[in-house]
Amino acid sequence: VYVLSALCATWNTLDVRWSPSGTHALEGCTWEYGSPEGGFFLASVALAVGFATVLLPTAFVIYFSYQIWKQKLLPISGRTRDVALYFMRILVIFFSFYFMKFTLLALIPPFVTPYSNLYFCLWKIQDITTVLQCLVTLYFAMTKVDIRNAVFELLSWFGIT
Repeated sequence: VYVLSALCATWNTLDVRWSPSGTHALEGCTWEYGSPEGGFFLASVALAVGFATVLLPTAFVIYFSYQIWKQKLLPISGRTRDVALYFMRILVIFFSFYFMKFTLLALIPPFVTPYSNLYFCLWKIQDITTVLQCLVTLYFAMTKVDIRNAVFELLSWFGIT
């Protein structure tokens, strides 16, 4: 997932003809789907590529989650409790943050008028989602005692605890 994210971020950031999105610095740094002038991707194709990069990992997570649940491979009680909670953390973070963030990023440029109130609100929600993802990840990670102790020990080095 991290490699895919890095590739997509690099691909969308580069100002080259084969990039699926572009920014317009002279128009207040607006961002839109479609390659820069004379590029390969039309806006509709770039939007489809964007959805494909979200739908493939989503389908993967849904399929394997269903298979694990259906075959009862990871019960929440007993020796597998820590692994089950770790897996649930991945699912919560994926569906509540990753999928929502990419859905917002797909909807903002083509369907919302730039500089409108809705445009501003959707971008802020997307920004807040990024911050909340970090906090929720920290919360779920600190439910494990060994991780919580390591975090508190690290904080004590800086005199925070």
